[in-house]
Amino acid sequence: MPKLLNRQTTSWCLYDWGSSAYSTIVNTFVLAAYFSQAVASNHILGTSQWGYATALAALLTALISPFLGSIADHRGNARFWFNSLNVFVILGIAAWWWVKPGTTGIAIALSLCFICNFCYETAFVLYNGMLKNIAPASHVGRLSAWGYALGYAGGTVCLIVVLFLLINNSFNIAFLKTDYHAIRLVGPVTAIWYLLFCLPVFLHFKPVNTTLNKTYNIKNAWQDIVNTLKTVRQQSTLFTFLLARLFFIDGLNTIFAFAGIYAAGTFGMSTKEIMYIAIGSQIFALIGAWSFAKLDDKIGPLTCLRIALCILMLMILGLVFAESHLFFWIFAMGLSLTIGPIQSCSRSYIIRISDPEIINKNFGFFTLSGKITAFIGPWMVALTTSLAQNQRAGIVPVLLLVAIGYFILIKLKK
Repeated sequence: MPKLLNRQTTSWCLYDWGSSAYSTIVNTFVLAAYFSQAVASNHILGTSQWGYATALAALLTALISPFLGSIADHRGNARFWFNSLNVFVILGIAAWWWVKPGTTGIAIALSLCFICNFCYETAFVLYNGMLKNIAPASHVGRLSAWGYALGYAGGTVCLIVVLFLLINNSFNIAFLKTDYHAIRLVGPVTAIWYLLFCLPVFLHFKPVNTTLNKTYNIKNAWQDIVNTLKTVRQQSTLFTFLLARLFFIDGLNTIFAFAGIYAAGTFGMSTKEIMYIAIGSQIFALIGAWSFAKLDDKIGPLTCLRIALCILMLMILGLVFAESHLFFWIFAMGLSLTIGPIQSCSRSYIIRISDPEIINKNFGFFTLSGKITAFIGPWMVALTTSLAQNQRAGIVPVLLLVAIGYFILIKLKK
């Protein structure tokens, strides 16, 4: 059995552990809520402003990622871009200390939201590409799953730390009781966490490519992308998979984006209950990723993906018809079990079908497929809910998106 736990693989996994604190704390549970509830003029406007900032960052990430991947492949400067993007994320998280209620605070927060989201998501293009070079071919699925599992664990642990030390002020520190000091300190503390666990991969990053062209520029990258799109038929495996992922990942992201709203509106759950569900979903996502780790390498990522998507569709259907809090919990946690396998198996599949020389470009397209139509799911939910005047009906289009992705995926043979 190849030795998996070495300096490079451990560093690579620790990055997921450390960086996941950003999506968990800044984008989801703590600082995003602080912005909408305390910094913005009101929570409705704040939610809208935050949504526009994240959507714009996602669109830019989708458009830039294939070009950055192509340049990194040819120039061999993936390490420079990866480290630089992460430095901006870390500095941006720390800068939340200066975010206070009022016009200036709104401008700072939205700027940080846009810059950090763009840099964080774009850096993951290059992070995913590293896996091609550090994982033995027989254990790609396992290492990919371990990364996601540690990410869920790291995000949850960091969330618990900031809730215990800062938000709940468990040591009754007077300084934390005034001027939003407790919530503002979440930024610097999260930045330190991010930096501490990501330093190893910054130092040990090893590029995949061996043939370099130092004169390669954005014009060359544009031509490369155009030529790639012209040869879709010759790369039918890659593009069929990306087309399928476009649908099923949109469905997965949408159901989680609306899970809290659905829990509150249809089941009358409190903010505290929704927080427990959020932590539970992280734990079950970790369990799911870990459970499918060896299975990916034994039966292949495509088979694992199909199994996970079938489970996902059953759980979404269960949520539509669930009548009690208990059944909501059962189906929500069952759904959470599929997150890790869907993400990790998708990544390992791209690794398995890609040549090392174009791995970053392929992950650029991978990111594009996950971002460029991210508005479809939320729009379908909003439209259906509005027309039916029923939140349960609004969930049905999500099931449709996942089903389309599944039926496209079964066309692939390898």
